[in-house]
Parts: sequence; structure tokens; C-alpha cells
Amino acid sequence: MPYCESLTNYVRRVTHEVNVAHIPMGGLHPVRIQTMTDTLTRDTQATIEQCKRLAGLDVDYIRITCPSLKDVQHLETIKKALLEHSINVPIVADIHFSPQAAYEAAKVVDKIRINPGNYTDKKTMQPIQYSTEAYLEEIDRLKTVFTPLLEVCKEYQTPMRIGVNHGSLSDRIMSKYGDTPEGMVESALEFLRICKENDFKEVVISMKASNTIVMVQANRLLVHKMRKEDMHFPLHLGVTEAGNGEDGRIKSALGIGALLADGIGETIRVSLTEDPAAEIPVARKLVQHFKARENHDPIPPIENYMVNPYEYKKRKSHEVLTFGNFMVPKVMADLRSTNELNEESLREIGWKLSAADNKWEYTELAADFLVCSHLPAQFPTQKGILIPFNEWKTGKKHENVFPLASLQNQEASTHEGPLFLEITLDDITDNPVLKDILSGKKDVIIVFRSRHIHAVGELRYMFNYMFEHSFTHPVVLQRAFEEKDMETFQLQAACDLGTLFIDGPGDGIWLSHKQSGNDGLILSTSFGILQACRARTYKTDYISCPGCGRTLFDLQKTTEIIK
Repeated sequence: MPYCESLTNYVRRVTHEVNVAHIPMGGLHPVRIQTMTDTLTRDTQATIEQCKRLAGLDVDYIRITCPSLKDVQHLETIKKALLEHSINVPIVADIHFSPQAAYEAAKVVDKIRINPGNYTDKKTMQPIQYSTEAYLEEIDRLKTVFTPLLEVCKEYQTPMRIGVNHGSLSDRIMSKYGDTPEGMVESALEFLRICKENDFKEVVISMKASNTIVMVQANRLLVHKMRKEDMHFPLHLGVTEAGNGEDGRIKSALGIGALLADGIGETIRVSLTEDPAAEIPVARKLVQHFKARENHDPIPPIENYMVNPYEYKKRKSHEVLTFGNFMVPKVMADLRSTNELNEESLREIGWKLSAADNKWEYTELAADFLVCSHLPAQFPTQKGILIPFNEWKTGKKHENVFPLASLQNQEASTHEGPLFLEITLDDITDNPVLKDILSGKKDVIIVFRSRHIHAVGELRYMFNYMFEHSFTHPVVLQRAFEEKDMETFQLQAACDLGTLFIDGPGDGIWLSHKQSGNDGLILSTSFGILQACRARTYKTDYISCPGCGRTLFDLQKTTEIIK
């Protein structure tokens, strides 16, 4: 059974509705946006003021941490104060270790969140071997502890999120599955089956990890297994401990976007190590990005996609130049809008001219290949230059200068030597010439140019063409953007191209933007996407949570000091 309705066309998953106060989620409702306070819950005034500020940013839900009964005792005061200021945003209580805190919070707030890994279990951090009988006894113990909470939630009509975290799976799950996507899914299903036995449907599930591959695979696998067990619970999406700044935004967009693209997800939270207010506009941009593709022009369906969505495997490709095989994905810098390359423009994309020996040197954040409208007067010869086929044909030949052609260049099929061939969806569906070229030429690097509003579906269909014909040529993913807001550009690029790198097909990334003067940011976005999906590491990866009332130091400041 598939995990989504279509691999090529945007169709939202059908779930049942969960009533979170006056703002229900799931069903036919839009994707909801939420955030979390980072104040001490016991500091009621600070928490009230922060909730007022966040509510003014039009967020759907606000979560407050409640690690103990003492924290829960402040919730009623907080909710009452907000209502006195005509603020009726639903409040969610975040419970971790205390069943008693969960019982009491469920009587006060609009929704509670529990973590299966530490709600009924205490981690020993030691390997434990369970016999079949002992494992079943653990499940019975879980039912004994968890069922009373369901009764309280039913009585007070309080919905619940079962929030599985990759870093806090129980000893029971770790002993059988390890810290795998499958283990995360089973951790959720243990609790969901008890909910189903007790006819409790007011449940939302989340599968969070700082590793975007694990996060995406766990959510896909959960949907797949829930369908097999006739469960249709809504999903809360988020990449936990994503960090801050550009890195946190790209990582969040990549994980959340990969699932939203397949119609999965009823509510999202972007977890940034920043002021909670910074999370809301980022989440809104992600929701709007996918809202815009509803009722898009159809893309042909895929009957048999040869990619396992629950397990990463790099697509098999042969090596051309430094692309393909086991080479890391390459980063292209589109400089076609630059009139002439010079030291300043090259420095923007990671290259600098050494004053000592007049040779080009490159940094870790340097483009691997440059795309130019013509052969520049000066360029770093260590890396490759792409120029249009006709320019290459008539110009002076250089060792690392290669032609960029399309199927409209009729001489491309007879070209001798490495060739970059730009392909669109129309070329694959309507043009028989492509098959002949790829069957006869091994030294071709394919550039998939994505133009459809639903880029993930379009690129999957194009890759499926390669799988079906057993073509192993390396593939570069190319997409152009027009957004003037560069944060929006970064989010959209991560959403549209990141999914393919998470699943393994891509051998290169080529982002372009109609606005000139942003070459450095465009380049860092390309590298950031590859790093976020663990396809290519070029710098330190910082794992840091947003902070909450359990954090007893200034996490934002400390993170910056460490970086």
C-alpha cells in the first residue's frame, strides 16, 4: 500500500478531524501553524506576555511546557489571563515524564502532548533483552498506565498529541528496533492501538528527528502502516533541534516540505533556536508554498517508482567528469546574468585570486561548476565552465569548458566528448530523440530543468524515465526562482529539490534566481540543502533545540557562542 495518494500530483491525505478547541485540524481544514513558548511556565506573567505576543502573529496553537505538577498548576492562571485580554488561541500542554501532570493538564488546556519514550518508561541507557513474554508484559503495563489518561481526555474532551522523538525511544523499542524509523513508528503504534481499542479518535501524531532523512522516512512509514490498520490520524510535522538562521530554516523546510509535497501533514511547527515569534512567518511561507499548487496541471502518473521511500539508497549512476557514481553531489553557480567575471564576482561564489602566485584558490563554499552565457576572459581553470552549445562550438576550446545543450541543438547527438544536456518534462513525454542520445552516449550529464509548480512530482516522473530505461547517466537538478524575498527563495528551494536528495537520485544541484547580486546566498542555499539532507557535508552541523521552560540557561546566546 502506498504512503501517499500520488507520487506526481499534489493530493492531500484524507484524515479524520481532531477538535482542538475552536480551531479543528485534519479533515478538510487547512494546515495549522503552531509554536511554543520558551519562558519558564512558573513565571506566569512572562508566559502570559509571550503568549499575547505570539497570538498577535496569527498562530493557530501555542504550546507550553509542563514537566511537573507545579508547572501544570500555573496553566489555569495563564489561560484565564489570556481570555481576559480576549485572546482565545488554543493552549497545548507539553508533558514528558509525569502521568499525573498529564491527567491534571488535560482538565485545563485545549490539548496535551505526551512522549511515548518517557511517559511510561524510564530509560536505563543499557541494552536489555526481552523475551516474547516479557515484551507482551511491557505492553500490558503500558495499557495500565496510559488508559486512565484516555478516560480523563474523554471526560474533558481534550485531544492529545502522541509525539515520538528519535532521541528518546524507550528501552523496549530500542531493544527490538534500534533508533530507526521503524522503531519510531512502532513506538507510536503501541499507543495508537490502545487509543483505537478505547475508541479515542482525538489524537494527532508526530515523528520528529534532527536527521531529516529519518524524520521523512518515519512519517511516510507511519502513514503506510496506519493505512494497513485502518487508522487515519492527523500528523504534526517538524524537524526537531533544527538550529537557527539559514541552516535551521533550510533543514526545517526540507523535512517538512518533503512531506507536505506528498499531501502529508495537518499541522506544522518550525523549531528554531530563536525567539518563538520567528518560527511563525517561516511556517506560514511553507504552508502557502504548497497551498498554491492545489488543482495544478496534471503530471503523468508513476505506476512503479523504483525508489524505496522508507530507506535511503543513492541512485546507481556512472561517472562523468566528477558527477555520478559515488561522488558527492556537485554545486552549480549560474552566472549568466553577470556581464563579465572578475575577482569580485568570483569571490562571491567562493573563489579568490592568490596575490602570492596569481593562482585561483577556492574555499569550502565554492561552486564546483560555473554556468556562463559566454566564455569569460578570466576564470578558475581547476573547475568546470558551462557555456551554451553554439558558443562552445564556435569559440576557442579549453580543457575544462563544456557545452550546455538542449534537444533543440541537433548537433548535440553527434557531439564528441562530455556534454551537459538540459531536459524538460516535455522532452521526456513527447520527444523520442532523447532515448536515442542516451542509448548511444555515455558521457552525457543530464540537467533536469524543473518548471512545473509541483516540482517534486515533476522531477520524480523525470527520474522514473531514467529508471525505466536503465539509463545511469548522472543527473543535475535545476530550478529557477523569482521570489524577491530571499528567505522565501531558500525555503522554496529546499522544499522543491530537497526531497530528491533525501531519496537518493540527485548528482548535482543548480539553483538560479532572476535577481542578480545574490550569488553568494544562492550558493550557500545549494550547499545548505545538500548538508541538510546529508548528501554532502561542508561545515559543522549544529543540533540545537528551540528551548522551552525546561531550559535553565539562555540557549540562543549559548548556541551563538558555541558556533
